[in-house]
Amino acid sequence: MCQRLGWGCVGYWIGILGITGIYKYIGYRYTPQSFKGLLSKHLIWKSDWFLFGLNRLEALVCFFSFVMVLLCCCINYSLELNAYLTTQYFLIIDLINFRTDIIAFSLMPVLYMMGIRNNPFQLLTGVSHHSMIKYHKFIAGIFFILALVHSVIWTHYAIVLGGGYAVWAADAYFYWGIIGTIVAGLMILQSFSLFRNYM
Repeated sequence: MCQRLGWGCVGYWIGILGITGIYKYIGYRYTPQSFKGLLSKHLIWKSDWFLFGLNRLEALVCFFSFVMVLLCCCINYSLELNAYLTTQYFLIIDLINFRTDIIAFSLMPVLYMMGIRNNPFQLLTGVSHHSMIKYHKFIAGIFFILALVHSVIWTHYAIVLGGGYAVWAADAYFYWGIIGTIVAGLMILQSFSLFRNYM
């Protein structure tokens, strides 16, 4: 289930790029000039102060992606208690933990492809490099939030329920998870224009 939901989030971005490409090569020439003007005036060239530098069309694309990720993290927790998941509390935190982890890592190919300079999707879809970088930053933010939720849940479990933090931190997957979360946080922090301009 987690993997299918993760690939659904990837499919959203493939669908957005596919629709954009179809519009560029087929739909654009058949679209009335008046509609193109309205689209440009109200969606493409309009950027409101509260949209973090996104134009309205980019903000809509990012908003629906956020809603999809949020729904994918919240739906269908239908497992029952068993020998491994012995309490309702552990069942819920375990399911949220794995869901956020798998969805975050499912988004990594999209995150990478949106961020590269010579992006083949720019040629295929007509989406500008500037827009791709905005999407890259948005997906990076979502990725980091999901990874942080995953890390916080495991840290809480290790301290409160799992027999002590030191026991868990000795395992390779646990300390590499800590390192990965810290590195992702530092990368996000350095991406802000204040730090980039200073560098």
